Amino acid sequence: MSRRRKGHQVTYQYVRDVMLRVAQWYLFFAAAGRGTDYIMRYLKGADSGPTSWTLRLIMEAAPLWVWGALLLYVTVSGVFGEAWIAAGRRQMRLHSDVPVSLRDRTLPTYCAHAMGATLYFTFAIAALGPVLEQGWGWTGPLETFGYGVGHLVFLNRKPIHRAVLP
Repeated sequence: MSRRRKGHQVTYQYVRDVMLRVAQWYLFFAAAGRGTDYIMRYLKGADSGPTSWTLRLIMEAAPLWVWGALLLYVTVSGVFGEAWIAAGRRQMRLHSDVPVSLRDRTLPTYCAHAMGATLYFTFAIAALGPVLEQGWGWTGPLETFGYGVGHLVFLNRKPIHRAVLP
């Protein structure tokens, strides 16, 4: 374990927990937006017409509606997990004599972030093909890679849920 020098601070230490929560909700609803878009494209038949190189590549692996459903799973599982954790905290406040393990309740959110990271890294790799071929167009791979990193941050965050509330 590394030691920090006294007085040496980095900016991420000043990020409030509420802002981390905002970032997490953004990741969940960004996945819902992309998933809904993919499903609507499939339902309208827009996936058979001209699409981006990235969409064509991922559609070779699975139909667009499958990717959309997986992204919607990220949102539903994440929102359910966060609601379940909040209900456990509320139960601990109201009935302090009843032990509630919040660590067990983190599994749906953990699975949502694992799936989100995997999907977005897959999209980033798929978007990298035309960039390497053309030499320009880095925004697509970088944005999707950024979403994957965002999910990875929450996936690797240490559990802060305690048996006793402060």
